[in-house]
Amino acid sequence: MSYVFSLMEAIIASYMMCEYCEVKKKNIFFFICLLLTFLVELVSDTMKTNFLPLSIVYILLWTILMSFFVEKKYYLYILFVACLTNVIIDISLILPVSFIYKYNYVLAGFIAKLNQFILTYLFVKYHQKFAYLRNRYWLAMICVLTCCAFLIDVNALQIIENTYISRSVLTIILSFLIIMISLFFFSFIEQATYEKERVTKELEKKKYQNITYDMMKHSQDELNRLEHLLTYQLLLIKNEIENDHREAACQMIDNVIDKAKRINHTVYSGNSLLDSLLALKFNDLDYMITPCIVIPCDPFYDNIQFIHFIFEVLENIQSDKLNFILKEDGYFCIIQFISDCHFISKETIKKIIKKYNDFIIHYHMTTNNGITILNIEIGKEK
Repeated sequence: MSYVFSLMEAIIASYMMCEYCEVKKKNIFFFICLLLTFLVELVSDTMKTNFLPLSIVYILLWTILMSFFVEKKYYLYILFVACLTNVIIDISLILPVSFIYKYNYVLAGFIAKLNQFILTYLFVKYHQKFAYLRNRYWLAMICVLTCCAFLIDVNALQIIENTYISRSVLTIILSFLIIMISLFFFSFIEQATYEKERVTKELEKKKYQNITYDMMKHSQDELNRLEHLLTYQLLLIKNEIENDHREAACQMIDNVIDKAKRINHTVYSGNSLLDSLLALKFNDLDYMITPCIVIPCDPFYDNIQFIHFIFEVLENIQSDKLNFILKEDGYFCIIQFISDCHFISKETIKKIIKKYNDFIIHYHMTTNNGITILNIEIGKEK
């Protein structure tokens, strides 16, 4: 019968980690975790080694195993999940071990696995409650779970061996209460952190909307100004044609065409904030710019600091025309500025980069056959 209980414990524990940690290749992970957990349980039963030694082996085994199957290896979170899974197993044993084990081993085992299943189901269902904690909180939770699990294991073993005193039962109860209070406390911190992030994002969104509105208003003003300018230019051209000044009229038409080329730059990369602000900025520049933007949709590109960095470089360029290229290479964003003249100094670039120390930025400038290329690489992950 112990084999059945060991298998049930392995299945429930594997399911807990598979769902709670959101591992990749769930079927493979579940099978490997189930097999290894079941084998460890069998070896433990054979050697009659339970509780504390078994808990240590479980935590080490699960932590190492999950580190191979979690997409982004947050090792403190993985360790927390391993400790939590072990604590659930320990808590599930408290009542059966304390009151039923010495009378009916089978009934105690069945109730323990039922308790484990109920607790696991509740934690899996509400696993999002621990999604926004920082590392120091994960570490604090791990310490609490580890200390309480140690006390539960030691005192539960004394109960099985009939060497316990009333203080042992009281210690188990207090340990259980400390775990519950701690999880509730950290859940409260998590909710506060989530709310803080939500409010921050709302404020940032409002800030972006205000910036976009100001830029669009400025662009509308520019278009109105252009409308009046074009009307005036057409009247002048009409006057030149009527006076048979063809060369002057052609020159004025060329000037109008040149101005028109600077209007209505369209930028589309799927990053809404970057697209709208760059399009407005390109139309506001004093020089002609030819953009080439080949980037995926990524929240990184809608970062207002990233956009400000591009704007500041564009504002410090001295040229009649410029090619602007924005692309990706692995984990780096590549920005290239190309012109047929020396359009910006290295001192200016260094000064601009120094302001944006939140990013990892590298640059180099080359000149070949009269063509100057400024290449800037920005790491997308700090």
